[in-house]
Amino acid sequence: MEFGACIPHYGVPMSKKAVTEFCRLAEDLNFDSVWTTDHIAVNKQFSDPYGSIYESLITLGYVAAKTERVKLGTSIIVLPMRNPILFAKQTATLDQLSDGRLILGLGAGWMEDEFATLGSNFHDRGKIMDEQIQLLRNLWTHAEPKFDGNFFKFSEIAFSPKSAQENGPPIWIGGTSHAALKRVERLGDGWHPVGLSPKQLAQGKQKLDSLMKQKRRISISVRVPVKVSASANTTYSLSSGEQAYMIGGARDAVVREIGMFKQTGLDHLICYFGNEKYDEVASQASFFGREVIPSFK
Repeated sequence: MEFGACIPHYGVPMSKKAVTEFCRLAEDLNFDSVWTTDHIAVNKQFSDPYGSIYESLITLGYVAAKTERVKLGTSIIVLPMRNPILFAKQTATLDQLSDGRLILGLGAGWMEDEFATLGSNFHDRGKIMDEQIQLLRNLWTHAEPKFDGNFFKFSEIAFSPKSAQENGPPIWIGGTSHAALKRVERLGDGWHPVGLSPKQLAQGKQKLDSLMKQKRRISISVRVPVKVSASANTTYSLSSGEQAYMIGGARDAVVREIGMFKQTGLDHLICYFGNEKYDEVASQASFFGREVIPSFK
């Protein structure tokens, strides 16, 4: 099982210093990957923590120049809010400049107000995303790309660079709905839900397995909040007041919980170390890297 760490590029810990130091720390501590998230212009009610956030791909471009080994991931990009041809150019460039280290977590999104602000089509976002993924692969890999869809069309264009990876960056699909799982089956290289417990992940994986028409390898990953502390809870409060799952507890309890994830067949655990001051985020990541990761290597 591999381990990733969410970069503190938004909310309380966000700063250039935090991004720089954290990514070097993650590489030194043998995390396998580092991850950004994506919001552009949220409604004020979501300003904590997403009102202040470095743009996802630009942040990864900066991180690529500061690191050598770690994979660079997005958890997740809300693809239907973005122009896919520009996105294909940005991601192919990033993949080239990082020597093929890019992983793309992509989702359909849920924040209707943000779509409206950006002039994007919220109600057709699933259909749009399906076309966008096919369009991306076409531009990343074909010598003479052309596309004739319901939302996007082009031909006779020159498009370079291509992706550094032969088939383009791996695409991990976010979401837990039936539509999201069908999208994984048809178009994804991986499934990347957020905030699921081991039991919920196993249930989702069972549903995904039942949908797979062709036997092929799908990477299974999950992003969850993590806090290693004897006083930490196993849930945290959302802005709505609801309780959500997190890995919390003393070191041995955290190791046991991750062991349950491993039993489900999880390939990648992406850790979010909280919307805290940077020193606390770095301290949590350091302890996790030194005391938890070695139990699974």
